[in-house]
Amino acid sequence: MRHLNLLFTLALLITLASCTALTNEAELPNEEQRAQQYIDESEAAVAEAEQEILDFEKEWISTRSTVVVPAGSVDAIAAAIAEAGHGGTVVLASGEHTENETLVISTQVKIEGEDGATLLFPNAAPPAPIPVEIIPAIHVKDATRAWLKGFSMSTGTETAGRYAVLIQDAPRTRVEGLTIAGFQYGIFIDGGNRCQLLRNTLVGVAPEYQEAIIHWGITNSTG
Repeated sequence: MRHLNLLFTLALLITLASCTALTNEAELPNEEQRAQQYIDESEAAVAEAEQEILDFEKEWISTRSTVVVPAGSVDAIAAAIAEAGHGGTVVLASGEHTENETLVISTQVKIEGEDGATLLFPNAAPPAPIPVEIIPAIHVKDATRAWLKGFSMSTGTETAGRYAVLIQDAPRTRVEGLTIAGFQYGIFIDGGNRCQLLRNTLVGVAPEYQEAIIHWGITNSTG
């Protein structure tokens, strides 16, 4: 009788082990399928983003209006944007350009700097503690496909600035190859789906600015 009980117990254990093995084998493919699905979706998203980068550049053609802003300009970029018109290009010549107020960009325009082009904001709002009032040097607002490319930004003074670039309700804005130095916040997105930030260099504020308890290079609030 003991032998029968022992055999029954062994058979039961073998059966349970077999069921557990079958269960694990059944679950494993599902896990692999989910993992592969994530990989496929990620690769598709990357491919889509890469294609968007290429498509973005195709939207800009050389036959559109181009306005060159000479070096040493003061508060001249807004007028150049208006002259270039929707879809136009504003070229900042090599050298310094000064803007004493916030530069507002509210249309599809490309602002591109030649080698050595530097945009200075001497009156930029200084760093501040929390809560921080958003006062940007460049404000891309209610525009689609604006493009900032290839220039440097700073205050040009011994005082750091607060916000360098604010993208607000401006989908598909592209910020490429900018060097932003001495701002508490570099690039802040608040409503900018499908924005492209490519190959930018951001240098934060000096440690002695106690007002800038928090400072970020890139912030994506909404978008």
